[in-house]
Amino acid sequence: MMERESVCTMCGKTFRYNAATTPRKYCDECKPSAYQKMRRSAGIASYRRRTGLKPWTSVCCVCGKEFVTARENRVTCGDPDCVAENKRKNNKRRCHEKGQNMPMEEWRALTAARKAENEKRRQEQHDERMRTAVCVICGNEFRTMSKSKSTCSSECSKEKARRKSREYGRLRDRKLHGDAVVDNDITLEGLYERDGGVCYICGEKCDWEDRKIDGRYFTAGKLYPSIDHVVPLARGGKHAWNNVRLAHRVCNSKKCDKDPTLYVDDLEIEDAYKMKRYIRPGHRRGVRQYTKSGELVATYESLKEAEDKTGVPHRRIIECAKGRHKTSYGYVWKYA
Repeated sequence: MMERESVCTMCGKTFRYNAATTPRKYCDECKPSAYQKMRRSAGIASYRRRTGLKPWTSVCCVCGKEFVTARENRVTCGDPDCVAENKRKNNKRRCHEKGQNMPMEEWRALTAARKAENEKRRQEQHDERMRTAVCVICGNEFRTMSKSKSTCSSECSKEKARRKSREYGRLRDRKLHGDAVVDNDITLEGLYERDGGVCYICGEKCDWEDRKIDGRYFTAGKLYPSIDHVVPLARGGKHAWNNVRLAHRVCNSKKCDKDPTLYVDDLEIEDAYKMKRYIRPGHRRGVRQYTKSGELVATYESLKEAEDKTGVPHRRIIECAKGRHKTSYGYVWKYA
């Protein structure tokens, strides 16, 4: 590698550098300060052009050296050592004004006094926000900061939750059953004896032995008997003897809360069949199936029903209904 020799224009020393680079004016020691001075000069010239001010000569507050500047708040010559020393002095002055540079005993006493004052202020604010309330369960008075707290202890809170749950249950029963009397004496054994152990959906015999007991766990099989509400509670049925039938566990699961006329042709239930009170869950959304020419093929209450009856995946139905595809499996789908 060829080297070139030059003389530093700042310190006058002779130095060598790589010949492949551009000619250098400063050695490695003077290069940072020289470039910093050049940047400062360029900044002064730019500031002077923007503000129209003329630079003046000032004296560094640390080393006493004169320097040219156009900024009113400039107090150092720009040397890193001078800048660091000026910053240290300013920090020391601020600490002294805040009372941090004082004897240890005096500083501890001042800190303790400030802490006591803050604690007193917090206690006063706490007392202002405190209120006296009466527990809705036991009737005892208690102090609290919360505007919505109505119980004095965790036991009373649990009792309030239990009462609320029971009240919700009563409201639900009144909504589903109206003024009808719910038959609380319905049991699986009594229903099995009444229906002769035959599933009313498929007509086959129920099997009590189709079960598995593993320690504390009980698993019912597909043919195990179960209580089924012919008109589901979600559709307005009642928990009464004239609305319950014996069914296999698997048949009961398949029927779910669907229209009972789909499974039983000769359905005769007195005062229990109230399909006009059918409550459709909020997450279900009906869809319509059209041909490419626009003729209506069928209407489905939910995407699940459309998928079960047509075999078209519900995701493809959704994409077509949202307009992402014109057709899906040869049909046009639209939300009901």
